[in-house]
Amino acid sequence: MRRVWVVFLLLFTLGFIRPGSAEVPLKGFTVLTTASEKDIQDLAGFGANVARLMMICPNVDSLPREAYDAWLIEEMTRIDRLLPILRANKVKVIINLHTPPGGFASYGALPKFRLFTEAWAQDAFSHTWELLSSRYGKNKSVTALQLLSEPAVGAGDAPGLLRWEELSRKVIGIIRKQDKRHPIIISPAYANPNRLRKMRPVRQLGPIRYAVHYYQPMEFTHQGISDLPQGVPYPSSTFTQKTMVSGLRGAQQIAKKHGYKVYVTEFSVSGYADSQSASRYLTDLLTIFDKYGWGWMYHAWREADVWNVEIDPIAREGVQPDQTARAVVLKKFMSNR
Repeated sequence: MRRVWVVFLLLFTLGFIRPGSAEVPLKGFTVLTTASEKDIQDLAGFGANVARLMMICPNVDSLPREAYDAWLIEEMTRIDRLLPILRANKVKVIINLHTPPGGFASYGALPKFRLFTEAWAQDAFSHTWELLSSRYGKNKSVTALQLLSEPAVGAGDAPGLLRWEELSRKVIGIIRKQDKRHPIIISPAYANPNRLRKMRPVRQLGPIRYAVHYYQPMEFTHQGISDLPQGVPYPSSTFTQKTMVSGLRGAQQIAKKHGYKVYVTEFSVSGYADSQSASRYLTDLLTIFDKYGWGWMYHAWREADVWNVEIDPIAREGVQPDQTARAVVLKKFMSNR
């Protein structure tokens, strides 16, 4: 027995066995930091084992740094309130900085964060993570830290500023001065699965995870929102599970090649989708995630009604909160661990 243990320690030291390699798959929801204790209890009762806490700063595009810093202090207080509640309900926590200092500098086909146009925003981003890692670096209720939800890098590089990969490595280094334990989650530009292959592997900076989002095709996932029409079916002549596999193949291949652990930290279906179509879509997509061994967080738990799986905006009456078509599928796959 002692010989086996010595061999295990040797393999662990050499890196052949990594901490967390046998971790339970994370399956849950994105959650607002304003969630109530009842919200968290119901989240756990639904079957989720992880909450991705979204740190969303209101009116961030026009907010000066001093005001952003003040919001950050208030937001950490809200997180502090939630952590013991989440822990009591056996729900793991991912802290996600959803909106960076400065917000968006421009919108359009390729939105761009001010993070990639002005030096003060990069300095503030580094400072933000210095504060967050100082606060939560040794907190056992926290499972992982996600640097940024969807890095909006835009087109072209601003002179004198770091690109996203350079900036993320710098910030990871800052975090590791205080927190060597928590996995840090990084995303390719816009959390686009096809851009994961363009990222260079992050080595020698502690445990790293990679995150992507999946909202394809938006005509289906976002139907009924803004000016997108309702009644878009799934599957269709142009989009099936084979299309999903094809769109995720690059990310899966690069993850397999480099041994990445991947989380899908956002995906969803509008409540305006036909129940049968929504059920088929989520079943096909979650089957792929499970096959690849990717953890996932559905967007979102009791946020906007259109994303709320407990609400069927079409039927409205006669549907129990945990019996909408989307809820039934999510509960089924959450039980597959």
